[in-house]
Amino acid sequence: MNAANGTTTQHQNGAPVGPLPPQSEAQLHASPGIGKIAQALAHAQGEFGAIEKNRRVKVTSKSGASYEFDYATLDEILAKTRPALAKHEIALTQHLLAADGRPRLRTMLLHSSGEWLASEFPLPGGAPDSPQAYGSLLTYMRRYAITALLGVAADEDDDGNAAEGNQAKGTERPTSRKPPPALASQDKVAALRDLMLKEHGWKKERAMKWLRVLFDVEGPADLTVAQADVAEAILVALKSSIEDYRAEIAKWIGRGLVRKEAADVE
Repeated sequence: MNAANGTTTQHQNGAPVGPLPPQSEAQLHASPGIGKIAQALAHAQGEFGAIEKNRRVKVTSKSGASYEFDYATLDEILAKTRPALAKHEIALTQHLLAADGRPRLRTMLLHSSGEWLASEFPLPGGAPDSPQAYGSLLTYMRRYAITALLGVAADEDDDGNAAEGNQAKGTERPTSRKPPPALASQDKVAALRDLMLKEHGWKKERAMKWLRVLFDVEGPADLTVAQADVAEAILVALKSSIEDYRAEIAKWIGRGLVRKEAADVE
């Protein structure tokens, strides 16, 4: 996309259909130290799911010429990034600010250490003439800000789409079957078995029931990489105290990586 000028941009359902605000107007802010959030973000980026460009847009210029391109919707981007961010204790927030009489979108990454990163972008052009247009513009800017701050790609290259007056019509793009998440390694599975059967002295039946309640799987070999890491963290917490164990389960329930039924498991 061309960000060389700040001309008015038209949007359809949050699709990118024109130029962004000048890069000189974008601002990046950070806490005094960012070592911990940088490390956590690096780990999360390595675990983001593949972001699928699940929507297709047909753009028609004022001259009548048209072309199509694909992009990922905001829902798709969040679905593929939030689980890894939560796992590494990073919260993502977005809200509107008013500066110099012009609305700005602030996107923040907040780490459990207290460190943070934030970007600010002014909304391009003048105020949209309808709530629907304003909502589409805001969705577009939210997508752009999130992908920029997280360092992920969600659009096809669209540098030619900078002419004013472009009109867009979006359609759902046919999607292929997504590959299943990667399963835990044999070494990780063996380590979990040792934790449950040897260190905690559980019988096999109890261990299998525990895994079913927490993750809805039949055994450790069925755990994904993320689930195995969570299971290990909970079992290690149990070695400290039952209070730490319950607190660890509650934490992962809150992040959506452990089933709610696990709150009552012993």
